[in-house]
Amino acid sequence: IIEWAVKSGVWQPKGPGSLDKPDMKFGFGGQEDETAVRLIKQLASVSKRNLVIPELKANLIQGDRAKALNHFSASHFNTRACVFFGEPSSSFKEKLMEKLLSAKKAKAAEEKKKEDAKKKAAEEAKKKAALKKGAKKEGEEKDEEMKDAEEEKKEEEEPVIELTEEEKALKCTPSQIADISEATLGKSYASFSLPGKDEGFGKIEYVWKSEEEAEKILKDWIFGKKLIQRVDDLAVGEGFKEAYSAWRKQLGEWKKLANEWKDPEKRKAMLAKRKEAKKKEAEEKGDEAKEEEEEAPADVEEIDVFAVSDVTDIGGGRPLFADFAYEDWALLQIRYELHLLLTNFKKDLNDPDRPGFAEKDLAFYYNKYFKTQFSLKNYNLEKLSALQDLIRETFTIAEKTTFLEAAQPEDTPMSQFVKMTEDHRRERQRRLDAGDETAELSFPKTSHGKSGGKWDSGKGGSKGKGKGKDSKGKGKASLSSGKSKGGDRTLSSSGYGGRESYGSKGGNNYSSGAPQKRSYPSGGYSSGSVGGGNSSKFARSSYSSGGGGGGNYYGNNRY
Repeated sequence: IIEWAVKSGVWQPKGPGSLDKPDMKFGFGGQEDETAVRLIKQLASVSKRNLVIPELKANLIQGDRAKALNHFSASHFNTRACVFFGEPSSSFKEKLMEKLLSAKKAKAAEEKKKEDAKKKAAEEAKKKAALKKGAKKEGEEKDEEMKDAEEEKKEEEEPVIELTEEEKALKCTPSQIADISEATLGKSYASFSLPGKDEGFGKIEYVWKSEEEAEKILKDWIFGKKLIQRVDDLAVGEGFKEAYSAWRKQLGEWKKLANEWKDPEKRKAMLAKRKEAKKKEAEEKGDEAKEEEEEAPADVEEIDVFAVSDVTDIGGGRPLFADFAYEDWALLQIRYELHLLLTNFKKDLNDPDRPGFAEKDLAFYYNKYFKTQFSLKNYNLEKLSALQDLIRETFTIAEKTTFLEAAQPEDTPMSQFVKMTEDHRRERQRRLDAGDETAELSFPKTSHGKSGGKWDSGKGGSKGKGKGKDSKGKGKASLSSGKSKGGDRTLSSSGYGGRESYGSKGGNNYSSGAPQKRSYPSGGYSSGSVGGGNSSKFARSSYSSGGGGGGNYYGNNRY
């Protein structure tokens, strides 16, 4: 159809497409909405001709094969599926080599033609220049004519054009256009299958390899693809959203408790409130309230962190995380977030072949689940293995697949990660006390503190006063030239937004009449993703139909 259009003088814009599904954007409806394609398919279904359907993706998906068979269900059609998998046959290779050599010779001839035209133009220009200068001596003219004749004789000797070893090793015709787009491949390859006897084909023919060999080739290819292909359309499950919401709430409460413990006045009030609560509880049970003060442990460092039953009170109201610095909170957060990501990825994808994902896709899935960016630079690190050393017992890297997999069971309580973090904090402190300066951690504080966006409707909050609005998604942003009471901003690729406040009430004040302040609310920015890609070494196949009555030769491209 594209060739017809181009030969008819229709200009085809260059754009994304594949050999399997070429770009049909010609600028008018009959082509772009595939009206012409449907019309030709309809005519083909009633014609009494031999037909080949060389669809790549559709021929490898059982449901699409069924649709094609239904389309050609007329009694005068005899359907046959031809499967081309594995090493091409010698006859196919011979034809391929002939085609490649012919194309190479044609290209060389075209280049020589252009070169000859350039030389001819140069010679004519040279002769014209000589005529202007005056006639040359007879002897000089003869010498030049002999010299030119010798050069022409050398040029007439055509060079031998042969295929290189690299070209001889090719199994298909090279193309700048992909057989199938990466986006389509990523969504469909896990569902690829070979035609079965129960699908309704009159005959299934395995051309290059046997059915058993072809099945193994496809199975191995799909498994290998799973090792490197990310799942762009993975749906985040409700279980993760609920767990992440609970984590955000719990982390906020722990941080608040730690800050209250470090402030003498707030600690006093907290302990008094705690004492009153215990007294009230005792009265309700009918017991006498004990007046003695509960003291904090004398040597906190000697307590076995994994034996602690309540991380918010190890004695005297002291929380286990009382000594957490900024870096410890950051490591606790990434510990649990990676645990959540890996356990929920496995559950949401529900594919036994992919219990985890490769390191190269960590940032993509982290952004998909938490709606914020992941970067090792936030931890002053260059390699993931270095982060793994800092958060041991959180994830492992499988030796065979190199997948990241959760090291803890899915139902591991949040408090367990606090204990791990405290245990490793003490270990680093002991190393520092021994003079090991490499144990000291220092993270850029501007990189932490902002949690990912909430898993909710993402609708904006404050209206804000002032001039100017900046709105993306469903949130609103108010940047005022005077005073501003705030405003919400949602930047989201999925409809779920984080929050950023502008104004004097918590957040960034961008007004010209007040000093700037910055805070980090619970929201965040979410962004889209950049897809990666993989290439296939498999071939598009050529098809031929045999003689005999009308029939539909239903081809199956090998991939």
